[in-house]
Amino acid sequence: MEDVEEYYDREVESAREYRYLMRLEERHGERFHEWIEDGVPTAAMKSEPDIEASRKWKRTSVPWDSSCTTTTVARNAGDTNRRLRRGPDGKTRVPNVVRGVISSRG
Repeated sequence: MEDVEEYYDREVESAREYRYLMRLEERHGERFHEWIEDGVPTAAMKSEPDIEASRKWKRTSVPWDSSCTTTTVARNAGDTNRRLRRGPDGKTRVPNVVRGVISSRG
């Protein structure tokens, strides 16, 4: 099976999948090899719309959100921890003993 996987440039999990790929190659010829080069999944090779959807999905770039960097996340976590140590925001008339019971486990 290693030769088959190398030839089709993908993991072939069963003899059934191998036969399916062979039939696709016989039926579509050069177009089939283009699909392989484009990385179209075997399951998507059933129909033209599935193939085009797979190609479109592969070309779609995911926008980078610079606000989600490790530094930003760490800074936000630090801000949250400082607020928690400082106590609740705003003035309430709840005694600290009651707050302690409410925030404790069990």
